[in-house]
Amino acid sequence: MALVSVESVAGAMDLDPRRVQQLAVREGMPKAGRGRYDLGKCMAWYIRYLHAKMKVRATGTEDGGLTSLKDERSRLLRLAGDLKEIELARQRREVIAIGDLEKAMSDLVVTTKARLMALPARQAADLVAEPSPAVIQGKLEKALKEALAHLATHARARVKRKPVMQQGAKLCR
Repeated sequence: MALVSVESVAGAMDLDPRRVQQLAVREGMPKAGRGRYDLGKCMAWYIRYLHAKMKVRATGTEDGGLTSLKDERSRLLRLAGDLKEIELARQRREVIAIGDLEKAMSDLVVTTKARLMALPARQAADLVAEPSPAVIQGKLEKALKEALAHLATHARARVKRKPVMQQGAKLCR
């Protein structure tokens, strides 16, 4: 290919002539002689040069793609903001930890089971002498309602002691 001037190379690459000279001196762009360049070789070199610069400014993603440093900084800022929102919601008791909820629910289930399983033993002596099924049913219903009422007040007291769940609260891990 014919040799061209620095101005021709600069025009083809959309650069200033001074930048073309800097690339030749500092970055190793091919130069045929004083002020003379092979345009084809220079264009191929410049494409590889820009490609290498893009790789340096980009970071790899989990799926094998590339993302820019600017995008990663934006993502990092978003995540930091999200974490601060979660922490603020925790301080306001608008969210609860899943572990706390699981413990509270487990305690409630165990307590409910124990109270309901104790009903037959407590009621057996009273019901053995009752001839009327309606009276037996009434006493059993009364005992069940008392057990459930006790559980409800126990659960409310637990929530007041340690706010495990509040209306509208969100769960977080």
